[in-house]
Amino acid sequence: MQIAICDDIQKELETIRAALDTYAEAHSKLHFDIDQCGAAIDVLNAVENGKVYDIVLMDICMPGVSGTDAKIPVPRRSFEEVQRMYMEYCRKEARR
Repeated sequence: MQIAICDDIQKELETIRAALDTYAEAHSKLHFDIDQCGAAIDVLNAVENGKVYDIVLMDICMPGVSGTDAKIPVPRRSFEEVQRMYMEYCRKEARR
């Protein structure tokens, strides 16, 4: 499974990657090929150069192109197979 994780905060990338690695270890039949990106433009460039992702985990609030503005194409599949997930991390909310 091809996965892109996109967040401008390195610690968040590492946390999400660790969670995916833990999940993959617990489910040995799964294989994740994970790309970590610090900006939406990196994911867009990878796709433009032929990379196809099954899952894109993208932060919403990022400098430049935001996660909601990035239009990442997904493989043509049935609606049930395609999942889009956006992540939002808000320090202000986390402090409450």
